[in-house]
Amino acid sequence: MNDRFNFYLTGSATLKFHQGIKTALALILGALLLSGCGSEDKFPGSSDNQDPDPLVADIPLFYIERNLRTDETGAIIEDDLKDPLTFRGGARLYMKARADQSAATTDISARAVSGNVDVRDLDVSPDGKFVVFALREEETEDRPTTWNLWEYDIENDQICKLIVSPLADSGHDLTPRYLPSNRLVFASTRQKKTRQLLSDQGKGGYSHLVERGSNTMLALNLHTLRISRSSTSAACPTVTSGDIEQITFNQSHDFYPAVMNDGTIVFTRWENTGNNDALTLYKVNPDGSGLHILYGHHSQNTGTDGTQLRFVRSNVLPDGDLFVLARPDETTFYGGDFVRIDVDRYIDNTQPVANSGGSGPAQTTVTGKNVRTDGSLSRGGYFSAFYPLWDGTSRAVVSWSRCRLNIGDTTQPCTDDNINNPAATIAPAAYGIWTYDYASDTQTPVITARAGVVYTDVVLATPRTDLPFCRITTQMRI
Repeated sequence: MNDRFNFYLTGSATLKFHQGIKTALALILGALLLSGCGSEDKFPGSSDNQDPDPLVADIPLFYIERNLRTDETGAIIEDDLKDPLTFRGGARLYMKARADQSAATTDISARAVSGNVDVRDLDVSPDGKFVVFALREEETEDRPTTWNLWEYDIENDQICKLIVSPLADSGHDLTPRYLPSNRLVFASTRQKKTRQLLSDQGKGGYSHLVERGSNTMLALNLHTLRISRSSTSAACPTVTSGDIEQITFNQSHDFYPAVMNDGTIVFTRWENTGNNDALTLYKVNPDGSGLHILYGHHSQNTGTDGTQLRFVRSNVLPDGDLFVLARPDETTFYGGDFVRIDVDRYIDNTQPVANSGGSGPAQTTVTGKNVRTDGSLSRGGYFSAFYPLWDGTSRAVVSWSRCRLNIGDTTQPCTDDNINNPAATIAPAAYGIWTYDYASDTQTPVITARAGVVYTDVVLATPRTDLPFCRITTQMRI
């Protein structure tokens, strides 16, 4: 691992990096000793000896549903990764009592605010008790709006806005992910520390814009947030300005953070200076120390037949491996494939870290589907969301659209005969939610696929108290 770091850091920077690592590890371990991952309860209804199947137990499923956007001619508008701030509307956050077609469904977003809203970026806390997401209300001429962070308390059936006005109006907040010790990491345009430095220099505090490609888009940087929860009531948690810290500094977007099993953060950085235009994976400690490139600066054209491929929405598999949603910047299919990346041995798809013994490639599909990412016919369809069950199996809940063809006035599956039909054209995506075994490539429907609909996020509120940082806490207590 030192070979990777020293490749990018030399001299005093290297020394500073190693000192930062030691400091960060001490801070992380200290926080873990205080609070760990929360409850270590079994699944609801389980015995002390064995956890039941989370698809059978009453473990709630949460998902975000939205329509594919179309223009005045009915043509599908491309989904743009680099434009996460725009309000698109018509989205809903739903909860099913369990991952079953017959389970009752509740519109959670309607309980937050009424009217037209946009919702994105679901995550579930390690103890399975809370779900966090970003929501934005439709703005009017006299009432501008921003993306805000909201949390749903499953046990107490309560929804709360985490950062309340006027603090909430300091910037757009999105892509939240839970850290240990009642903390979040999220992307924000508030750029708290950057503004303070400007103020200290006698300059106006402002959020800078992305470096090129837009004259109006505010840049996102990573921040952390400490949530103060009441131990005696179900009152909404409180957040003050002092609870928010900026931990990355970039002139374009730092977004889509993921918390790895060891508590470190992997995120996507838009490298957007000079001739660069890459969405590259970086890594940082929760206190902002140890920032370094992790993977992919020279792997931006590793899609089907060498086409563009971007790495976003990082997450971790139960075995500890990193995986990402790999797709182009813009696509009318609103998805791509989920790809496992060997970041321990590679800095790029065919470039191993020195002395790692890697023989390549670093990128391998998590799914068993033949997914193409170049816009051509994808017999494996497309994935837009993927969340492991964390039950010791190779199962996940996913949003997936099968391959479909328009033939005349009907939509048909992509069989050999249909593909060879000269009248066939590629049909728009039609996503459904499935339970999916990525080892055996088998799936069962949870929500039936519908034309023109995409489920952009899906999570199952499974407790994950056996994560490595939870085990560290348990051992320390002993």
